[in-house]
Amino acid sequence: MSKIISISNEFLEVSISTFGAEIVSVKSGNKEHIWQGQEGVWSGHAPILFPFCGRLVNSQYKIGEKLIENVPIHGYAKRCEFEVVSEEKSSLSLLLKSSEEIRKIYPFNVDFRVFFKLDGNRLKVYFMVENNGKNIAYFSVGCHEAFALEGNFEDYSIEFESDKNYILSTGLKSNMLSNIKYKLPLENGVLKLSNSLFSDDEIERDGGVYATGSILLEDVNSKRVNLLKNGLKVLSLYYNDFKHLVLWTEKCAPFIAIEPWNGLPDVFDTDGNLQTKKGILTVEPSEQKTYYHSITFEV
Repeated sequence: MSKIISISNEFLEVSISTFGAEIVSVKSGNKEHIWQGQEGVWSGHAPILFPFCGRLVNSQYKIGEKLIENVPIHGYAKRCEFEVVSEEKSSLSLLLKSSEEIRKIYPFNVDFRVFFKLDGNRLKVYFMVENNGKNIAYFSVGCHEAFALEGNFEDYSIEFESDKNYILSTGLKSNMLSNIKYKLPLENGVLKLSNSLFSDDEIERDGGVYATGSILLEDVNSKRVNLLKNGLKVLSLYYNDFKHLVLWTEKCAPFIAIEPWNGLPDVFDTDGNLQTKKGILTVEPSEQKTYYHSITFEV
């Protein structure tokens, strides 16, 4: 049965569900930093994306001649119960083992571990992918922390560490990756959040119709971004182990999801072959790979 486990130090109290290894709360004093969900908007908090980031065309893929169907968006980890490996005052280790049921949609013998550790006002998060099988395993992994916003949505902005003039976003076509990229202008590295950036509408560009609901930055230059409110830093996200970054909100609700990804949605005209899927990662038999990101909160 799922339970909520809290870790804490003098700066932060972090609550994590064993279901999906999902962060459900980060508090400093009485201030809540994580979106608490809302019926009719989006009920998530900070789901973990594994072994896929985004959608697959027709919710399926191929390994050799084998067709795997009914694969949920972002994979299975967010829908599974993790076991507790270790629990300390300021750290927590959770494990999701491969199983017969999991292998129906992901036919690799892969264990997935998530480790949380508090260090001052910083929350460190490690994802560990271990291949216990005899064949190369193919996977993606990503974060989906949604940060609560107080006041007006348009009071907030995202500051990029290394990008100063613009960021290059990839258009989505029916929630799939297109071959269209477009520039979003920055003001000295800062992207102001606005309703128009995350509109539910679709736009016509270069002969196609593309959704504007997400900002997807492939091979992003900046490996650190700051969330600002009226120019003042709210938090900083560091993600050097991740190649891509997604910004998303739901109908401009009072949250912004800042999502480091290693992996991408399917290209809209994909042949469905997992081994050649754009952005896919591999882990060899008996190998473990680790991916780290951290969130520093201004408290």
